[in-house]
Amino acid sequence: MKAIVMAVAAMSIITASATPTVTGTTIEQQGSRTVKVTYNLNEDAVVTLDILTNATADVWVSIGAKNITHTWGDVNILVKGAGTHTLYWAPERSWTAQFNEKYSVKALVKAWAKDAPPDYMVVDLETPGAIRYYETSEQLPDGGLTNDCYRTDRIVMRKIPVKGIQWRMGSPSTETGRKTGKWEAEETTHYVTLTNDYYMGVFEVTKRQAWYMGVEWQTPATSPIAQTSYANMRGDNAAYDWPEDGHAVDPNSYIGKLRTLTGIDTFDLPTEARWEYACRAGTSGAYNNGNGLAAIGWYNTNSDNATHRVGEKLPNAWGLYDMHGNVKELCLDWGKDDLGSASAIEPEIAKTDLYGNGNYYKISRGGAYDSIDAESRSAYRTTYVEVSKAYKNVGFRLVCDAVAK
Repeated sequence: MKAIVMAVAAMSIITASATPTVTGTTIEQQGSRTVKVTYNLNEDAVVTLDILTNATADVWVSIGAKNITHTWGDVNILVKGAGTHTLYWAPERSWTAQFNEKYSVKALVKAWAKDAPPDYMVVDLETPGAIRYYETSEQLPDGGLTNDCYRTDRIVMRKIPVKGIQWRMGSPSTETGRKTGKWEAEETTHYVTLTNDYYMGVFEVTKRQAWYMGVEWQTPATSPIAQTSYANMRGDNAAYDWPEDGHAVDPNSYIGKLRTLTGIDTFDLPTEARWEYACRAGTSGAYNNGNGLAAIGWYNTNSDNATHRVGEKLPNAWGLYDMHGNVKELCLDWGKDDLGSASAIEPEIAKTDLYGNGNYYKISRGGAYDSIDAESRSAYRTTYVEVSKAYKNVGFRLVCDAVAK
């Protein structure tokens, strides 16, 4: 293998609130199997690596994220402290093209502000507090999303780009399958603005992942957890009401234990607005592929009346799987039969005696393996999930703030 030609490259991802910068990048080959990169950082920042090659005499191009998966050191994490830092890359383990006598490579080290991290965050449940960041899903190590480790012992999150965007929530009266009669107002169209980007789980929480949260071991490990209540997820509803008590959860609840394990204290269920925006991924039709349901979701026609391994169907445009079907996904909001037509900023639905029977209900979204196609639409809302009752077809998906930890 040709020795790497010394090269310097740096890039900073600049935001209004922080300006992390990288300077003095150097790259060198150590032995035949390891590349060492050093760089100077001016403040705490998430650091990622790209490798460029001069594929033509005049143009440097990336070798591709999938070829830079075996890295370690001060890379793909929140690097703390100004000064000189070091990272390593093992090209022989991921880059099949390797080096040749004609072309050279150089390192492009990127610094991301803590409040503007890369698109993907991975939480290692086997190693408390281990959190890594990647620009694309292709750069996820160990084979990427095809590896079941991301359905069992790691949680992979996708950043949802929404800060300051106004979008239309609900469904038009002409949408096929839309509720009618006394239920028609449940999907009233209105404009919503969400104030900050957030991370959302690429997959529904699986049985194996829930085991790390204190749930009794269940199989199959890669299918979504169900048959568990909202109260178990966040705590007794009387003590941990939302939004009255904010994002407080019982430390002994599933999400409480996950926060302790990972150090991410903003893990929670999504609000309805966050869920629907993430599900749609820029679409406005009944389903997030702009077409039919069969390619993207498990529902009563194709599920054989059972849940399936998460991620078997096609994802939406933001790489989220099973937003339609498999299991219904619980939201933070309390049941409400009419969201109204007024514009809203970061809407929160407070506790309401929706049916006048002294009971309070939560919202679920997305439909399930036993739902008809109309109940799996992006705008469809189930308003009668009892907080202390477990349902065989209701699970959950995680969100957290898009702030590096």
